Amino acid sequence: MLKIDLVHTFEDVTIYGDDTSYNTFYAVPKAPRFRLEKGKPSFKFIKYRELRKEGNDLFGGVCAFDTEFVVDKDTLELVRQKLQSQVDDRHKNEPDGKDQPPKVIFAPLTYTDGTVQLNITDSGGALVESVHCGGKPSLYDSNVASFWVELTKAGATVFESAMRGEGGFVSVFYNMKIMAKLPPITARGWFHADQYYRFFQEISGDRYTEQQTKSYCWGIYRKTTTIRDYSLKEDIDDFMDKNEARGTEFSFVGDPSMSADDRSKVEDSIRSTLIRQLDEAVERALLKEIERVVPDPKNRELIVDKDWNHLKETMSKTQISNVEIRFEENRVVEWNIAPQGLMQSFTTMKDPDGKFYKWEDPYYMEVDLDDEFFQMLDVIVRVNADFANLPIYNVEVKLSYPHGDKKPVEEFAFDKPDDINRFRVFIANGIRKYKYVYQVNYKGDSRVFTSQEFETDDTQLTVNVDDLGILVVDIAPGDINFAQVKQAQIVVRYEDAGLNPIERQFTMTPEINTFKIREVIFKPRSKPIQYRVIYFMHDGRVFETQYKQQDGKQLYINDPFSAIKTVNLRAIGDLETRIQSIMVDLIYKDAANNNYTKTHSVALSKEMPFFDWTFPVIDEYAGELKYSGTISYRNGTTQDIPETIATRSTIQLGDMVADRLEVTVLPDLIDFVAVRLVTVALRYVDAPNNVDERKTMSFKPGDREQLWIVDLKNKAARDFTWSAVFYMADGSQKKTGDQLEQGGVLVLEAPVN
Repeated sequence: MLKIDLVHTFEDVTIYGDDTSYNTFYAVPKAPRFRLEKGKPSFKFIKYRELRKEGNDLFGGVCAFDTEFVVDKDTLELVRQKLQSQVDDRHKNEPDGKDQPPKVIFAPLTYTDGTVQLNITDSGGALVESVHCGGKPSLYDSNVASFWVELTKAGATVFESAMRGEGGFVSVFYNMKIMAKLPPITARGWFHADQYYRFFQEISGDRYTEQQTKSYCWGIYRKTTTIRDYSLKEDIDDFMDKNEARGTEFSFVGDPSMSADDRSKVEDSIRSTLIRQLDEAVERALLKEIERVVPDPKNRELIVDKDWNHLKETMSKTQISNVEIRFEENRVVEWNIAPQGLMQSFTTMKDPDGKFYKWEDPYYMEVDLDDEFFQMLDVIVRVNADFANLPIYNVEVKLSYPHGDKKPVEEFAFDKPDDINRFRVFIANGIRKYKYVYQVNYKGDSRVFTSQEFETDDTQLTVNVDDLGILVVDIAPGDINFAQVKQAQIVVRYEDAGLNPIERQFTMTPEINTFKIREVIFKPRSKPIQYRVIYFMHDGRVFETQYKQQDGKQLYINDPFSAIKTVNLRAIGDLETRIQSIMVDLIYKDAANNNYTKTHSVALSKEMPFFDWTFPVIDEYAGELKYSGTISYRNGTTQDIPETIATRSTIQLGDMVADRLEVTVLPDLIDFVAVRLVTVALRYVDAPNNVDERKTMSFKPGDREQLWIVDLKNKAARDFTWSAVFYMADGSQKKTGDQLEQGGVLVLEAPVN
């Protein structure tokens, strides 16, 4: 596999070495070029004799061309000769150095994804009106990309000047992803996010009472009538805040033969890869917005229907998300390469006979606005598949334009990824939509796969490999350490509706370690593959992962301990005045894998209120984590944390708050002419959680409401008791017995007796 730090540059070609074979190399061209078809460039520029007007825009021309990302044969031969000299020198120091040195091998790159972009610019304004491009190169062989560009008035002039070597420039940017092995490095990327939300609602009701009393009249007793009304005042507020923090740690030990410039480029690329994969992981695990609280209409009913004078509700929620990515030596990663550069001026290119191309037909032409060219639908058609390594004989694509008098139909056969065909028809009634259907013919099988009929107006039609009815999986070793692993048994499974499940098993050893699945399924692949690995160690131990899912075609088998698990410990409570320390013991055990165990102990305190424990595991989704400990308080007391199974990656320890009990004590109904002083005793007890909270309040004339807040460890246990003593103006006392309540508003009123 390509080794990132084994890199050199010859003849403007970047050469990477292989991680296991000193005579195997990977050639990456510095920049893309125009695609050559039988030695001739795939290029056509059409200039309008009169400017074409559309609204306020003026158009000057159109260009269609293909690019490819490949090293030409002559340059590759020069590179081969220089590399062969290195291989010959290296071979002399090998155990079989007396034998004939091996020949240089150029291996193909394993592309996993890629995009391509066109840039045309100079010192002027906008030059391009529209660009039609598939957006993706073929990812096989020469990585062909096709462009159809309509240029503005200025753009046509700049483009023509660039192609004739007279200034301006045209650039093509390839952004490719390949699989590669890291050099000896340690890299870590981390992300932490927390989100806090608070909701507050307060309702006050002023009660008005009107009384009418009448006496006997004509022997009829008239009752007292009481009329109540309310004036409501409501205050609602909510607040949301999110904090994010990220960072990277990086150490690199490169090939000492690397130049300082090459080393800097590799370090920058690894750092960029780390940040990109961290961003992707964060996106997958990013916090969802906490759902805002909708005010409960029943709160108003409590004021109006139950004669409450005051109600206050406060709620808060917190979410925490942590993501960590680690790269280690020999780790297989998805690696970005981004070849880009100016396209060569057309008139400086040479044909197979060594003559410069001329700026003339068939590569350049001028047309009038009434030319039939403007009435043409021109569709570029290709099939993006590795025909050499897939059981595909060919792919037949049939396109039809069911409009106008002729309703043309045309069929193309593809047996190479670089095959490109064009479907050209006259447009009828301004309709640009056409239909297509494709048929896949397989090697050694009379059965075929025929797609449904599609309708589109896309001028870049690409049929992708996943649409061809073949399950493609390539299996290779990643960072598996065969010094510890004797062999790995791999099970790959694919399921989809209408198919019998496909399951294949392979045994990977140091000698036999690459496998391919090429299974005809006669329908587009639409589901991820599932796989699991059983590792047989040299010391007799056996480790097994759970089934994992993967969408990609490349499956790399990593070391059994390459997975990373992170446990986040967070101290909760008053670390300033109440809690001295929290001692935590953690134990992770994977019973399914020979009781693979990791342990750790740590003390949280004011100086270290949080700690992240990161350790290698066989399967990040398997195993069980337990924790226990002791909370030491500053008053000398302690509280045990019982052994608990962790259900999430973040563990909060300390004075845990499941909810809060809020009691508002109102003195509004006390007649402070008759009462001089009131004392109120409140008590909350949660014996199973060792909670016993007490509060004494006193009220005298002019005092307002008081609030009692209790942190709950069991949100369902909300009962509390209260009692009051009323010191009367006449020197007597009136007492209430213990009253049981569940929070809310407590209205004090002197007992009758």
